[in-house]
Amino acid sequence: MAIRSSFPNTSLGRDGHRGEVPWGTVAGLVVVLAYSVWPALPHLGNTPVPGWVRSVLGIAILQAVFLIWMLLVRHWAAMVVVTLAFALASTTYALFTYFAFTTVSDRLDVSGTAARAAVWSATVVAVHLVATYASGVAAVNWRRRESGD
Repeated sequence: MAIRSSFPNTSLGRDGHRGEVPWGTVAGLVVVLAYSVWPALPHLGNTPVPGWVRSVLGIAILQAVFLIWMLLVRHWAAMVVVTLAFALASTTYALFTYFAFTTVSDRLDVSGTAARAAVWSATVVAVHLVATYASGVAAVNWRRRESGD
């Protein structure tokens, strides 16, 4: 006797197949993750590892976990969760940018490492905001495709 679950299998579409993943958006999100992590990689060999490196890698790993989970689940709602993860990362990088720019203005050091970090952080915010928008659009389009609207 088979045990039946009372929960519907929401990962299957109307035709009984998993949803079609927006691969272009996924590839773009992976590129965004690589761009945000790239400056931190050379600093992994430092002892101790700087706090900003741990923060950047932690954010990227969390985003990658949600992205992999979305690929496993293949449902539009999972893409919404990925969108929220990228929105949270955008907010976090915006805070990094704020602190980086206030540090630069306090020291009046516009040519040093702090200035480069502030500019990099600002570009990461911009790229993450575009990625958040793109993943949100992909989630809405995915939902419309599955519902037949």
